[in-house]
Amino acid sequence: DDELAFIPGEQDGTYTHVRDLARRSYEPDAEPVLEVWFFGGSTLFGIGQRDEHTIPSEIARLAEADGIPIRVRNFGFPSYESWQEVGLLRRALD
Repeated sequence: DDELAFIPGEQDGTYTHVRDLARRSYEPDAEPVLEVWFFGGSTLFGIGQRDEHTIPSEIARLAEADGIPIRVRNFGFPSYESWQEVGLLRRALD
């Protein structure tokens, strides 16, 4: 990629699913009242973790337990640096 060096490709594995630059995350039962985007590197992406147990997914669960259903979007990607995260944010906003 000319701007970001490389971008997240679509992935459809047993425990990891990536579409439209974001990893699948936990969805609350109730209609979300807010959408929260997360950007980061390997830890946020959740290498070795199932989709519904990444940091953003766990935050969605905690918010739901507090009565605030949120939709999270996990834009974390392994090896990304802050300048790449900003570029990914710009693309997501487009």
